[in-house]
Amino acid sequence: FGKEDVDTNATLVNDLDLRYGTMYKSMRSEMIRDVLHIFDSDKSGALSQGELETHLGDSEMQAKLAMLEIDDGQAQFIFDDRNVEENGEVPIDSFVEGVSKMTAPANSIDIDIILHQNEKVPRGQMG
Repeated sequence: FGKEDVDTNATLVNDLDLRYGTMYKSMRSEMIRDVLHIFDSDKSGALSQGELETHLGDSEMQAKLAMLEIDDGQAQFIFDDRNVEENGEVPIDSFVEGVSKMTAPANSIDIDIILHQNEKVPRGQMG
């Protein structure tokens, strides 16, 4: 193998990693969306606080969420974070996006934002 062969193989591996990662994310998002449509008892396209609480107490739903690497606390956190209108409902697509962001690894911009926000908090208020 020459340098060109190694470069070509590295490019192919990177392309496969990118395609696999994109396919995995898409499949996972669809699985999460499917579970949330089950949660959406009134078929409104949004998840209410009551619907979330009802299904988080259900062991079968907890198992489905566990397969997707989401626990009760994370589901509630995502709901609270995505309930920007504070109307007690979160659109399913917004919830799926919240799950994707929560379970994705932090990148350098995420870390910079957190560090910057921490600098703004007066010292007596932390902790």
